[in-house]
Amino acid sequence: MLQSFLVLILPRNSDLKNFARENKVVLFLWGYFFLLEVFFFGGYYYSSRKLLKPEPLKPFLGMVEKEATVAAEVASAEAEAKEKTPSDSQDKGEALDKLEEARTPALLPPAPSHSSTFSTFGTPNNKFGMYINADPHQIAEVAPLINSNGGAWGWVLVPMDIRQKDTGLWQSIFDACRAHRLKPLLQLFNNQTCDVHEMDFAGLAEFLNKLSWPTKHLYLCVFNEVNAKDYWCEKLAPEEYAVVLNAAIEAFKAVNPNFFVMPAGFNSSCRSGPRYLDEEDFLARMNATVPGIFQKIDGWATHAYPQPEFSGDFYHPPSWYGVRDEIENYKWERGLLQKYFGVTNLPIFITETGWAHVEGNSPLTKLQAANYKSATITARYFDDAYRNHWLPENQIAAIMPFVWYKSDALHFNWKKDDGTFYPQYDVIMRFPKVAGTND
Repeated sequence: MLQSFLVLILPRNSDLKNFARENKVVLFLWGYFFLLEVFFFGGYYYSSRKLLKPEPLKPFLGMVEKEATVAAEVASAEAEAKEKTPSDSQDKGEALDKLEEARTPALLPPAPSHSSTFSTFGTPNNKFGMYINADPHQIAEVAPLINSNGGAWGWVLVPMDIRQKDTGLWQSIFDACRAHRLKPLLQLFNNQTCDVHEMDFAGLAEFLNKLSWPTKHLYLCVFNEVNAKDYWCEKLAPEEYAVVLNAAIEAFKAVNPNFFVMPAGFNSSCRSGPRYLDEEDFLARMNATVPGIFQKIDGWATHAYPQPEFSGDFYHPPSWYGVRDEIENYKWERGLLQKYFGVTNLPIFITETGWAHVEGNSPLTKLQAANYKSATITARYFDDAYRNHWLPENQIAAIMPFVWYKSDALHFNWKKDDGTFYPQYDVIMRFPKVAGTND
């Protein structure tokens, strides 16, 4: 650019010395603009190179990596993976698992004991809990974990068919909870009964109220993921569920005001389609049918699953995913309740969550096999979730992962078939707990 400018300004046969003497200002301006040009294009080149250079993946918040050690492990694992031939598919898979494990940050020691108070009652609260079967023996099994390290009166979610009015079974479950200082939350299931006239909530309230509970309040969650056809008689019917929830609240509160009632945990990550209705639309239609329905509930149940395929990495989600698809989905739901219905400060109960692990004696689909991670890696995800997301959230009252042991959910189990435990057990065991109360 400068050369072209000189050609236009300077005479072809001029005496440059005379020209320089007579045109000092012009030469000064030429030099100034030349330097500007150098700095501008030099800076542009440097910046563009830096922007195009990929940044390293960030480790989990609250975790630290020993960079030299991890780098050596990654290099070793990558070399091992590259050396494997296609015929060594099993060995190659093991090498790739080692590579992913090497790239996953090591666990930190337990965080200092968190101060946890039940927001509704203002009493000490142990947030740790577990989804179990309706089996007193499982209560004895999970108590050493939930109440470990200084804890008392953690939580268990127990599924209950609304027609299962077996006094012996349910009293034995409540007695076991009392003996092991655990608070039961009953997850009611309708089992394809969707007509409010076929649901005897008054009778169920009387039955449950006659039992000797280990807690002052009687915690209930009315059904499960009702915005999916799988759980509501092959229908998407928020109007029906609103009527059912309202009937349940009125029936239980009429018998005992200490019944603590919350709606179903929803599938927050689904969008509307043939088999699902977007939760936002579902809630709006519920409130249109029964105005003020969400002012009547005592708490909020949520299913804080890590998507996609129950295997998501919170820090590296797919680009099209939002808060509703991750382990802090309750923040999105909380926003809906406040924005549309003016409901705030409900205690939040994580009634299902967890990462699926590849270990387990049941076949996997191709999609599951491509996404499920080893239990060693999912244990580190659990560590991060409790440490940096769930425990610091004051509004969360309970965290109950799915599932302690269930024969048809082997890739979610915390206990193995041989009675030992998957690595997340040791992760949670190390966390300090709060000595809660049996409110």
